[in-house]
Amino acid sequence: MKTNLFFVLFVLSPFFLYSQEIEYKKIQGVEKKGFKGLKSIVDKTTDKVFGHYTYYRQNDSLAIDFLDVDLNVFKHEKIEISKNVEIDEGIYNGESFLFLVSADGKANAYTYNLKGERILNKELEYSGTESISVFPSNDEDCYYIVLPKYEKRNYGYNVQKVDSRFNVKWEKEYIPEKGYISVEAAQSGNGRFILIQRTSPKLYSKVAYAELVCFDDINGDLLFKTPLYDDEITAVPSQILIDDEQNIIGAGEFFEGVKARNVKSEGIFVSKLSPSGETIKYNKHTWEEGIQSQLRKTRTTTTVSGKNKVYFHKLKQNEEGGYQLIGEIFSASKGGAAVGVTANLPGVFGMAGGTQNSKNYIAATTSGRYIGKAKSSQAASSITTQDFIIIELDSDLELEEVRKIEKEYTKIYIFPPFTFVGGLKLAKIIESYGFFDFSFTTEVAGTDEQIVVYNAAYAKHPHVGAFKIAKGVTPVVEKIEFKELKGDSDRKGNKKSGKEGQAGIAKSVDGQMLVYFFVKRDNKRKGKKNRKQSGAIYMYLEDVTE
Repeated sequence: MKTNLFFVLFVLSPFFLYSQEIEYKKIQGVEKKGFKGLKSIVDKTTDKVFGHYTYYRQNDSLAIDFLDVDLNVFKHEKIEISKNVEIDEGIYNGESFLFLVSADGKANAYTYNLKGERILNKELEYSGTESISVFPSNDEDCYYIVLPKYEKRNYGYNVQKVDSRFNVKWEKEYIPEKGYISVEAAQSGNGRFILIQRTSPKLYSKVAYAELVCFDDINGDLLFKTPLYDDEITAVPSQILIDDEQNIIGAGEFFEGVKARNVKSEGIFVSKLSPSGETIKYNKHTWEEGIQSQLRKTRTTTTVSGKNKVYFHKLKQNEEGGYQLIGEIFSASKGGAAVGVTANLPGVFGMAGGTQNSKNYIAATTSGRYIGKAKSSQAASSITTQDFIIIELDSDLELEEVRKIEKEYTKIYIFPPFTFVGGLKLAKIIESYGFFDFSFTTEVAGTDEQIVVYNAAYAKHPHVGAFKIAKGVTPVVEKIEFKELKGDSDRKGNKKSGKEGQAGIAKSVDGQMLVYFFVKRDNKRKGKKNRKQSGAIYMYLEDVTE
C-alpha cells in the first residue's frame, strides 16, 4: 500500500500466537512490576539501531534481556533482589548500560557492556523521601547519579558523575539552610551538564521555585544558576538543546505564579542562553494569542486553550537556524479521596468515590498503563494525552507555523507514591515508562524530513499512527489497526486465560519497527491460594520501507 508519506507503512497483521503471518518472538516469566517496555540500542554516532533491551521482575530477581536486531535474546541476566526492592531505571548512554534498584535508603546500581556482560555493581546510600535519579552522559561512557540527602530537617541532593566502573569524576552536594531542593530533569552535551531543580520552603509545599543549574561537565564547576520564575510566570523547559557553541536552548510550557503542580499552562516558551548564562533570546506564546492565531492561518478548525498542558518530546535546530518542536498536548486531573475515607462519609458520595476508584483501578490494571502501586482502595490521579502539536520557529524564536495533529485521547493512571509528584518530574517518569503516545521519529530516505510514529494501542480503536512533518504541508495521518492479542493455547487447544497489558512500539533497524505486547496471565491452577502472576512479552518486526 503506497502512501503519500512516500513509504510503505508497516501493516499489522492479525496478531494471534498461532498465526502463520507473523514471525514473533517470546520472552516468558515476565511480571508487570518493573517492566517499562522494550528500548532501542542506538549508535550515538550514526543514530542507527543495532539491538534492543528490556528489564523486569522475575520472581525474586531483576531480569535483564539483551536482544539482537532479529529479536533473539543473546544475553539473559538475573540479579537476586528481595520482595520490597523497587526496580527503578535501566538507561543506556551509548556505550554501556546502568540498571538501578532501591529500597529503604539503599540502592544497588549495575553496569553492563554492549555484549551484556556485567562490568561492576555498587551499593549507594541516600536519605529523605525522594528516590535516586540517574541520567546518561551524551559525551562519554559516564552517568550522573543524583542522591537525595536529608540533613537537620532539610532536604537537598548530592550529584556525582561516574564512569561505568563507578569511578567518581566529580561530585557536588547542595543542602539548603532551610527547606527543600529536588531535581526534576537533567541534560548533558558539548561540555555542559544542566539540571532543572525546584526549591520549596518545606516538603510537599504548593510553592516551588524552579532554577536551571549549569555545570562544567569536565570538572563539575558550577558555571551559573538561572531562575525560571520572573516574579510573574514560571517557565520550565521539557526539552533542552546544547549547541556546538555551548549555547543552551530550552523549550517548554509556562505558568502563572510558582505553584509546583499546575493543572493547566498559559502557553509555551523558548529561550536561548549564552555559555555563561546571559539571555540571548527569549519568547513566549500564549495558547490563545500565539498558538491559536497561528492555527487560524493554516485554516485549522480545531482549537487549543488554557486547559491544556504540553510536553515536548523533541527540540531540533534546522539548517536556517530556526527550531522545530514536537509536542504532545495533555490534561491533568487530581485523584480524590481513597475508598477507605469516602466509605465513612454518609450518603451517595461515599459510594460514588469508591465506585470511581474501583473503575480507575480496573481500567489501569487492564491496560497496564499506570505508574505506582495500583490498589482499588486508592484514588488515582490521571493524565489524558490528547493531540500532537508541531511548532516551527525562526532564529529569533518567532512563530513561523503551528500544526495540530488530532488523535484519539488516551489515559494514564498515577497511583502512590507518584500522586505526590508533579510538574516536569512526573512527565519525565511517565516518559520513562513509555506511556506517552509519541514513540519515535525517523527520516524520509534522502531528506531531512521527519516521520513521527506514535503508539495508540490504548485508544478506543487501537492503532499505530504515522505522519510526515514538512513546512507548509498539512500532515496526513496513516492509521494501521492493532489486532487484539487473544492469548496462548494449552496442549488440548483450549485458550488460556490472559489479559492484554502494556503494548508499544520501538524504533528498529533501517526500514523496520518493533511491535511488542506484554500479556499478564495466571500460571497456577484455580483454587490455589496466593497464585503467582507472571506473563510474557510477545514481539515482532514490521517493515517501514520506501
